[in-house]
Amino acid sequence: EEGMHLHQLDVKTAFLNGKLEEDIYMVQPPGYDKGGPQMVCHLQKALYGLRQAPRAWYTTLRGKLEGVGFRASDADASSFVLEKSEHKVFLLVYVDDILVASKSEQAVRDVKQLVGSLFDVRDLGEARFFLGMEITRDWEKGSIKLSQHKAVSNIIMRFGMGEAKLSSTPMSTSTRLSKRG
Repeated sequence: EEGMHLHQLDVKTAFLNGKLEEDIYMVQPPGYDKGGPQMVCHLQKALYGLRQAPRAWYTTLRGKLEGVGFRASDADASSFVLEKSEHKVFLLVYVDDILVASKSEQAVRDVKQLVGSLFDVRDLGEARFFLGMEITRDWEKGSIKLSQHKAVSNIIMRFGMGEAKLSSTPMSTSTRLSKRG
């Protein structure tokens, strides 16, 4: 059976799409003096760093996706499904990063275009990295491999362990564990 096509989108300035539900005021930023220094700004949209920004962005995202036919997953708030003719298309969202998955490559292209009409997105093409994980596909074997090699290497270097001597796993790799009641 054909595997899933997996592509990635990045929503540009995602939090700025979020509409605030409460009244929030802020001190005028440096260089902006409308009405004098005693005046404040009444925010209409979320800003980065605002505690309400992630919720406002998610509410906007979910509303727009549901408006074009996506259904939010009951099990995971970051997953959405669109049943498009004979194909299902899955969206996996982490803040402003979106994975688009379907067995139909055309359905993936259509959904990327649809999401691009809702938000300003950057199409990153076939997914290669997501949340610090490297994604490697082998279409011939029908496999997908997730690796955190790069993230682990960066941590090792950051803590000055790049020259450390390797050590084998302190436990036998052939040991079989079982659960006893």
